[in-house]
This record gives sequence, C-alpha cells and structure tokens, in this order.
Amino acid sequence: AAAEVRLGAVVLQLAAAEQRAEAAAEASVAAMDEQHKAFQRTKYEAGEKLAAEKAKRREAERALRAAEKAAASAPTAAIEASPPPAVVASEELTEAAPPTPPPPPPPPP
Repeated sequence: AAAEVRLGAVVLQLAAAEQRAEAAAEASVAAMDEQHKAFQRTKYEAGEKLAAEKAKRREAERALRAAEKAAASAPTAAIEASPPPAVVASEELTEAAPPTPPPPPPPPP
C-alpha cells in the first residue's frame, strides 16, 4: 500500500512536470512568434525608410542633372541672346587713328 501511495505521488509529480513543460513550450513558442513579428515589423520599417531615402536620392540626382543641363545651356543661350559684336575693318581703324606727331628736331650743338 505504501508503494502504491508512493507510485501515485510520482505519477502526480510527473503529470505536474509535464504540465510545466507544456506551459514552458507554449511560452517559448509565443515568445518566438513575438520576436518574429517584431523582426518583420522592423524589417518593413527599414525597407520603407530605405525606399524613402532612395526616392530622395533619385529626386536630388534629377535636380542636379537639370541644374547641370541648365548651366551648360546658359552660356549658349546668353551668347545667342546678346547682339552680335560690331565688325570694324582694319582700314577704318587706321583712318580713325590720329596722325603720329613728327619727331622733335635735334638740339643745336
């Protein structure tokens, strides 16, 4: 009879241990699920942030290319918009130049 009581106590202890192990396993699975959800959330947020940064970079690159293109065409546009320079023939320059004065006479000895 004492052996049966001892056996009953061991069976009860074993059942309690199994329940604790099952509860621990469920808690472990729940913790892993929560970690996975947190990881997925972080991964999604990081992906969104990366996509936003890439979009900003692409927009900045587009703006830079547009500015470079505008700067490259600006001198050409300024030249095209300015009046043509006056063309003066070399004969006109010589006719308009004042005559050179004669050299001074040598001093008397």
